[in-house]
Amino acid sequence: MHWLLAVAIAGIALILTPGISFYFDVTPKLLLLLAATAIAWTWPRRSPLWILTVLTAVSLAVSTALSANVPLSMFGTTWRRYGVVTQGAVLLFALAISTQAHRIGTILRAIAGAGALAAVYGIAQYFGFDPILPSAGYHIGEGIWTIVRPPSTFGYVSYFATWMLSVIFLSLAIPGRWWRGVAVLAGIAMLLTGTRAAILGAVVGAVVWVVFSGADDRFLSSARRAIARHRLLVMLAAIAALVFIASPAGLQLRSRFRWFVEDPWGGARPLLWRDSFRMALAHPLVGHGPEVFTATFPKYESPELGRAYPDFAHESAHNIFLDAFTAQGLPGLLLLVAFCTVGFRAAWRARAAHPQVAAALAAALAATIVAQQFTVFTIATATVFFATIALAVGLHRPPQPGASPGAPHTLPRVHLCPQRPPSRRHPTRPRSRRPDRHHGVGRPLVFPKRSSTPRKSPPTFAHESAPCSGPPMPPVAPPELPRIRSMPGTASPASWPPRTISPVRSKRCVRPSPHGQTGTNRTGRWPSCYFWNGVATKANRRPPRGRSRRGKAPEVTATFAQFHK
Repeated sequence: MHWLLAVAIAGIALILTPGISFYFDVTPKLLLLLAATAIAWTWPRRSPLWILTVLTAVSLAVSTALSANVPLSMFGTTWRRYGVVTQGAVLLFALAISTQAHRIGTILRAIAGAGALAAVYGIAQYFGFDPILPSAGYHIGEGIWTIVRPPSTFGYVSYFATWMLSVIFLSLAIPGRWWRGVAVLAGIAMLLTGTRAAILGAVVGAVVWVVFSGADDRFLSSARRAIARHRLLVMLAAIAALVFIASPAGLQLRSRFRWFVEDPWGGARPLLWRDSFRMALAHPLVGHGPEVFTATFPKYESPELGRAYPDFAHESAHNIFLDAFTAQGLPGLLLLVAFCTVGFRAAWRARAAHPQVAAALAAALAATIVAQQFTVFTIATATVFFATIALAVGLHRPPQPGASPGAPHTLPRVHLCPQRPPSRRHPTRPRSRRPDRHHGVGRPLVFPKRSSTPRKSPPTFAHESAPCSGPPMPPVAPPELPRIRSMPGTASPASWPPRTISPVRSKRCVRPSPHGQTGTNRTGRWPSCYFWNGVATKANRRPPRGRSRRGKAPEVTATFAQFHK
């Protein structure tokens, strides 16, 4: 199920259908979100995230029932489709992700991979190559003062830059140099958008990342050593950035800097925030309803704002907290603050066990919150925002009963019976050409057929095998294996698919090898017989002359009682 969630969150970021739907950047994302939520939904156990989701659903239901336009509040406006149905699907999707937080590695890789593709497309848009969308839609201005605001696959540049913030910090939680390169690529794409809110969010996220990483002194010391070791590379990157800005390719970026100087306060946002707050105070308990801002705000728009920006149609408050306050009243505002608090609290508690992952989650959450003070939620940004909170909550809490653990702890129990030590060059136990690399766990074993004639019925071992002499050995606890990867979410060998093992006739049993208690010996062979969960089995028997070793024997099972009968 975690694969479905990972593919869905990546698809929501990347999917576009130009030529099929007029709202090609909204409708397909909504359909994918609804489909993934309906398929992946499982009833989670009670948690703070679950309680907040229930309270938010109640608040949305009340605000929608008292809305001036109930259908619009239910299904949302065409420019973002963020009505009650969409918000409920986003929250249920986040709950499903919280139950799969032990597979956090897969979900983080999906976010980072989708972010890399979106970043490459956004960078190509900046340099004038766009095979999907018309470039005139994101070029603003005339002449030498023209600026480029690449939207990538998100419909608008601010939403693209906000999503890149999550990719930058969540990629740092994945071990490997390739994922560090993804973070750098996302940072370059974010800078080329020229979005001031995203740049401010990146600075705040970096500060939070350093604060949360302080729980692990070894991590900070290794980071300092890495910075000292690559300080020349950092200086060269800074010089290259300055050269790019001064070059003809950086003309659009220089024009954007000129806009910063001429309009340092972000256009109509200060007046819009003031009037939106006044609008929210008119209905402080239940709000005006979701997605009715465009129709309701003109009643509360001040003359000063109307004279300054007469041709503007304000579709939202350009602030996630003000948007929740105007739509759901004070309960909606408090619930959104509670969601953010729960996410930071869970990341802070998880920093002792997983400092790098917890720091990345907290930094991504902080950067997104800061950037969303100047924009509102869309389907893509809301999905990754609540998914980050859900991953932090799931990382702090243990997995649900029935879920596979996130790191290897024990191997399946193997019972061995002693009679004679194994021989290194026994004629009936040849060296395996392909020994199991995982010590008996993970790869299905394939054994040769004993004869060309298929068996009509499973054989019984009651009259063909002699019982072992002496009392059976007690179960031996397998040794602890090191973590396969340095992050939570790695599948445990105990949780891998069951092996396909075919028992064959055997009249002797062997002592467990001193070179490994998990079913292999020094030569990579398996013992002649052993009991796998109460089933007598045997492996690596010499095949008949002239037959391939890759043949597969029919599936035969024999219980422990039948073998010793």
